[in-house]
Amino acid sequence: MREKMRPIISKLSHLLEIATSLIIIAAVAMGIFHMAVYIFTNGDVDQSKFETFFANIMSMVVGLEFVKMLVRQTPAAVLDVLLFAVARQIIIYHHSALDNLIGVIAVAGLFAIRKYLFVVTFGICEKDKTKAVEDSQMHEELHPSIQIEDPHHPT
Repeated sequence: MREKMRPIISKLSHLLEIATSLIIIAAVAMGIFHMAVYIFTNGDVDQSKFETFFANIMSMVVGLEFVKMLVRQTPAAVLDVLLFAVARQIIIYHHSALDNLIGVIAVAGLFAIRKYLFVVTFGICEKDKTKAVEDSQMHEELHPSIQIEDPHHPT
């Protein structure tokens, strides 16, 4: 019985991930539309309104990265979401110098993980390794300054 339920549960969870992604994309699209209307209808934008606007835009970017993480399901996607979330926290909220330092250390740590500890095919079953390598190659094309080394294929 348990073995018969596994494929059904797996398929259902995949469908729920897709539904969640679609809901997030719809919310981000509505947020972008709302932000565009807000910008064009309010002529006077002071610093606090701009900071709120910028915080909302950065939240939408994190939301889109989260959708990409749900779709790609690779370690690179997780690192991207974490990087954008930490960067958003540093840029938007101006707490203390110590908070900023911790955020910068977190970003540096994420870059160090990507450079020195990242394995493209980590935790991926054999049949999905080709897709993971293709995703990493696509990532390298989009972000050429960030090199991802694959220990299984030395250059």
